[in-house]
Amino acid sequence: HDPPQIPCIMKPRRGNESDRVLLVDDADLIPILRRTRPADIWQELLLPADAEYTCALFRSKSNAFRSLIMRRQLRGGNSVAGEVVNSPVIERYLQTIAVALDLKGAVNVQLRVTGDGPVAFELNSRFSGTVMSRHLMGFQDVIWAMRDARGLPIPPYEPVAHGTRFYLGSVEYIVPKDAAPDTPSAKPAVRRAE
Repeated sequence: HDPPQIPCIMKPRRGNESDRVLLVDDADLIPILRRTRPADIWQELLLPADAEYTCALFRSKSNAFRSLIMRRQLRGGNSVAGEVVNSPVIERYLQTIAVALDLKGAVNVQLRVTGDGPVAFELNSRFSGTVMSRHLMGFQDVIWAMRDARGLPIPPYEPVAHGTRFYLGSVEYIVPKDAAPDTPSAKPAVRRAE
């Protein structure tokens, strides 16, 4: 089948990072891509590109809901930096997704905020690349999911402060919301265990 509109995105049904993700902005390519990548899917190009969020979403067996919304910067399909955002609109959207899926556990939702509001373009039913940064900030969805699966109580959660920043590299850096870049509190909060 053909994409609903041009420009659009073509991507594999399964993959990692941005492997084989293609921006299609020429209608003449459609017949070639249909023939050379028949199993791939067409996806609407959501704009603006700089309004992309990665959202951790957890829902327990008792329907306790927790989410962490992070506006992110990408390099090669990977989150390399971002900032925690408090957005009631995105929060309600994520709750709708959790209820619609009857989610029990944790997922990662990739979305962009368009002129029509938040629109998810990918749902990862796994712990994403920001899992360690989230954990260091206090959003410990891996632990919660494991405890919930075993019927153990889930520890209380203090939401991460709006404006908290993260940077990913060979180590994770967490910068509290009010820290100036040159102050001691802005230094790496925790280094990944090696």
